[in-house]
Amino acid sequence: MAGYSMQGKRLESSILLFVNFFFLSSIFFESILSGFSVIILLFLAYVISIRIIFEERKISFSDFYFVFVSLFFLYGFVNPAVELYQHGYLFEHTKTSVLLYQIAISSFCLGYFLFSRVVISNVVLNKSRLALVLQFAILFFLLALVLFKSVIIFNNTSFFVIFSGGEIKRLDDITQAWVVMGYVVTAVYLYVIYNHHRFERFFIALFIIIFFLYVFAQLSVGNRRDFLPILIGFFWMYTRAKTINVSFFKLSLMSLFVFAMLVFSSLRLGLGGIEASISDALRSNEFVYPFYTLSINVQIREDFIFGYSYFILPLLFFIPRFLYEDKPQSLAHNFVVENFGEGSMGYAYNLVAESYVNFGLFGPYIFFFIIGVFIKRRVQSNDQRFIFVLYCMIPDICRGEFSSLVYQFFFLSMFLIIIPFFWRKIWLIK
Repeated sequence: MAGYSMQGKRLESSILLFVNFFFLSSIFFESILSGFSVIILLFLAYVISIRIIFEERKISFSDFYFVFVSLFFLYGFVNPAVELYQHGYLFEHTKTSVLLYQIAISSFCLGYFLFSRVVISNVVLNKSRLALVLQFAILFFLLALVLFKSVIIFNNTSFFVIFSGGEIKRLDDITQAWVVMGYVVTAVYLYVIYNHHRFERFFIALFIIIFFLYVFAQLSVGNRRDFLPILIGFFWMYTRAKTINVSFFKLSLMSLFVFAMLVFSSLRLGLGGIEASISDALRSNEFVYPFYTLSINVQIREDFIFGYSYFILPLLFFIPRFLYEDKPQSLAHNFVVENFGEGSMGYAYNLVAESYVNFGLFGPYIFFFIIGVFIKRRVQSNDQRFIFVLYCMIPDICRGEFSSLVYQFFFLSMFLIIIPFFWRKIWLIK
C-alpha cells in the first residue's frame, strides 16, 4: 500500500505540474509574466520533476531520466538567463520559448511517471567471452576505420593547431559516407564498452590506445561530437558498476568541467586571452543555438507541418541522395538556408522547436508525453542495450531533430541491437 501511495503521489504531482503549465502557456499569462518569473517557473518545473525521483532512493549518474532532464533543462535555461542578465528583460518570443520548455519538461515527467518505477540491477548479465578470432576481427575492423579517417584528417591539418590558437581548419568536403563511417566507429566502441567483460584485457588496452588516436584526429579539426558518445558510454558503464550516486558536490564538479571545455573551445580561437574566452563562452556556447532555433520559429512561424518530420523525413533519411537527388533536407538545413543563407553556420534544431513546428503550442505536450512513456518502458526492460545507446546520445537528443536521431540511433546501435536482431531472425527461420 505504501508503494501505491508513493506512486499515486508522484502521478498526482505530475498531473498538477502538467495542468499548471498548460495555463501558463496561454498568451494571456505570457503577456503579464516578467522574464524573471518565467525563468523561475522553468527552474521550479525542473526541481519538481527531479524531486519526484529522489522520493524513493538515491539516483545514480547512470539514470537516463535524471541526466536527460538536467541537460535538457540547461538548454532551456542558460540562454534566457544570459539574455535577462544582459538586457534586464526577456523578449516576448524568448518568454514563449521558455514556456515551451516548461511544457516539454512537465509532459515528459508525466509520461515517465505514469507507470510504476522498477529498480534495474546494475549487474551486467554474464555471457561467455567472445572467441579470440572475433575479438581480433573487431579490433582490426576498428583500427582500419580509425587509421583511414586519421590519415585523411592529418593530411588536411595538424593536431597541434588546437594549442596554437587561430581558426581550426576543417575538412572542406564532408560527405554522408564520412558521417556514417564516424557512426560506425562509435557503434563498434559502444559494442565493446557494453560487452567489455567479454573481451580479454589485452584487447581492451588496444581499444583504448586506438581511441586516443581517434580523439587526437578529431580534435585536430575541432570535432568533439564523433567521440563524445564513446566517452559517455564509458561514463555510463563506470557509474553503473561503481553505483556513483548524484550529489551537489559531484554535480558542481561536472558543471565546472563542462564550462571549462566551453572556455577552452573559445580560447583556442585566439580571441584575446582568458577573459575574452570566458565572455565568449557565456555568450556563444553549446546551449545558445538550439534555443535560438526555437525562439526564431516562435517569432516567425505562421504555418505548421503536422507530423511531416516525424512520419516522412525519418524514412527519407535512409535513401542515399544518388538514388533520390531531390531528397528533402533536414529541418535544420532548411532553417539555416531560409534565415541565414546557404553555407551559413548550422543551428541545431531541437525537439522542442520541432514539436512546435509540427503542432504549435500543443506539440511539446503531445511529443514529450509520448517520449516519456517510451523511455520509461525501455528503462524498465531487463535488456539495457537500447537505453545504453540512447544515454550515449543524450547531448544530441537535447539538440537534434527526430529524423536525424532515428538515423543516428540506427547506426550507433548497429552491432549491439540491429545486427543481433536480424541474426536471431535468420536462425529462427532455419
